[in-house]
Amino acid sequence: MPELDNQDYVIIERQRGGIGPFIWGAAIGAGLALLFAPRSGRQTRAEIRDGVQRLRDQAEDAVRDAQRTVTDRYDGVRSEVRGRVDAARDAFAAGRQAAQESRRGSAASPPEGQLVDEELDTGM
Repeated sequence: MPELDNQDYVIIERQRGGIGPFIWGAAIGAGLALLFAPRSGRQTRAEIRDGVQRLRDQAEDAVRDAQRTVTDRYDGVRSEVRGRVDAARDAFAAGRQAAQESRRGSAASPPEGQLVDEELDTGM
């Protein structure tokens, strides 16, 4: 095993690049392409301004869509929770009513093995 200690080794680390660096690179490249394009400064500034406005509009649309999605999901979960709470309340009320009726029924009839006063009088 001593010969393994003297050998060179290579460490490979993998890093995953996301889409963010790609988008930043594309934006920077597009900006540089506009700056080095054979146009007048006024035309270049107008195109940059239009491009920035389009990006802003797209970002605002994306934010609105995300807000709508979150709001829709929130409303859906909220109505589902309300439905479950209402069902639990109904079940609780039904259980309470059944317990009360059970108590009333047991109070009206004597426990098994005990005779009612009328049965004692008639000899039954």
